[in-house]
Parts: sequence; structure tokens; C-alpha cells
Amino acid sequence: MNACSEYRKNSFGMKDIFTRYSNMDLCDLRQGVPYAINKLVLDTSRFPPHLPLGSYKLVLKYFFLTDFQCQMDFYMRFVDKPIDWMKIPLLKPSHQ
Repeated sequence: MNACSEYRKNSFGMKDIFTRYSNMDLCDLRQGVPYAINKLVLDTSRFPPHLPLGSYKLVLKYFFLTDFQCQMDFYMRFVDKPIDWMKIPLLKPSHQ
């Protein structure tokens, strides 16, 4: 899967999410820039419906040609939306 292509197509709303909660453009990461993701809340209504509720770990490994550069581990939990989900106040982006 080409993550940049999916990001540009806004698959699962990922571009909207990163624009709102981070200072990252997944297709234009640059050396020496401190990136941050803060208070991320995923809207799983745009995810495939077959994702079961529970805790998950996503491991991203970055390579330049065949040389390992870094690894990022993400931990997430999918839970049912509360009944009053639409009444939750929007967070201001903390990265600006």
C-alpha cells in the first residue's frame, strides 16, 4: 500500500485528521522538523465497518533503499461512540 497515495485521496479521512491534530504532511516529511500529533481523536465512522472494537498497535518502519532509518509505534483503541458524540466540543489544534 502506498501511504502517500492513500493520504492524498484522504482515505478514511486521514488527511483531515492529520491536518487537524498535527503539523505533518505525510507526503512531505522533512529532516530536522519536530513533528507532533496531539490529542488525536479518530472518527472511525469513516473506517471500514468490519474493524472490531479493541486495542491495536501499528508499527511503521521507514527504510531508505535497504537501510533501516526509524520505527514508529502507534497504540490505539477503538470504542463505541457515546450517544452524545456530536456534543463533544472541538479541540483547538495544539500544534499551532
